[in-house]
Amino acid sequence: PNYSYGVSVPTPKLDSTNEPGATTYYYNTTDSNVGGTPWTNVTGPEYLDAGEYYIYAEIGATTHYKAETTVTTKFEVLKTVITYPKVSDKIYNTKLQSGIDDDGNGLVFTGETEATDVDTYTMYIDLKNKNYTWPEEYPTRVYTWVIKARSISDTEISIGDTIIEYTGVANEIDVTIKYNGTDLVEGQDYKVTYINNVDVGIGELLISGLGNYTGTYKQDIIITKAKIAKLELDKTEYIYTGSGIKPAEKVYDAKGT
Repeated sequence: PNYSYGVSVPTPKLDSTNEPGATTYYYNTTDSNVGGTPWTNVTGPEYLDAGEYYIYAEIGATTHYKAETTVTTKFEVLKTVITYPKVSDKIYNTKLQSGIDDDGNGLVFTGETEATDVDTYTMYIDLKNKNYTWPEEYPTRVYTWVIKARSISDTEISIGDTIIEYTGVANEIDVTIKYNGTDLVEGQDYKVTYINNVDVGIGELLISGLGNYTGTYKQDIIITKAKIAKLELDKTEYIYTGSGIKPAEKVYDAKGT
């Protein structure tokens, strides 16, 4: 019987009610029952390429029958119709990823089948060899897949002290970000901006994803009033004049400003 390449291999069987003798099966690529290859060589469903073959049997003598060789019987190894791969988009995870979830069967892939960074990639499929065939109607042989940016909120964000004493100048806060054990690089993977990081009150620290990261993480910051740490007078002793005295003074905060 016919069978499909890579799927199954039938076991030959004589259709006879006569007394069976020891039987050896052979196959040829031509219509001949001489000089064939033993069927026992066909050890798996991919041993024979797709095509036409001829099988025959040599039957040993029995008590009532002489040895003989049968005529050939034509059979065909059919090409296997491919199944298409499953391709899906991915989310950036710092590692090399494949756009192929299931590689189907009978196919080879070329082009951008694996990637790491956020982008759109293109790959191509073709038949692995002559033993496979396309369906009568088949979709495109060109596939695109995407690695999408990961939300910055998925990362491990460490932020320094967010309660800051007023200094009169813009305050910047230490920010460290990791994902999958890898340090993100400011200016490449994220940027930090501020809304009111100068005046007393509530402001915001904004971390915005760049490149392989997307989205914005917000953190409130509080700027408190500065404490007076030191008061200096131009002098502390005066001669009585009979009228009010107002010394010149300088006020400093804890940072000496």
